[in-house]
Amino acid sequence: PALVKALEAYDPERDREPGVDQRGHRPTDCCCCWVFLGAFAALVLIMTYAYRHGDVRKLTHGIDYHGRLCGIDDAVVNAPFLY
Repeated sequence: PALVKALEAYDPERDREPGVDQRGHRPTDCCCCWVFLGAFAALVLIMTYAYRHGDVRKLTHGIDYHGRLCGIDDAVVNAPFLY
């Protein structure tokens, strides 16, 4: 009820201030949207390259001081933990 009263009482002509440009509005963030989409596409390309050319197991397994993946490489297959 209160919202309906407020909407009925609203007069856009009355609320205009002198000197305010009343032309139609348009979106101003289109350039930012394109920049965001470009950055997102670059992120996807980098992630795809890293997945294809890297070793994701290095994120989940420890690496000893010889550079061997714990629990993965032959020399340390029986030592699944870094410690």
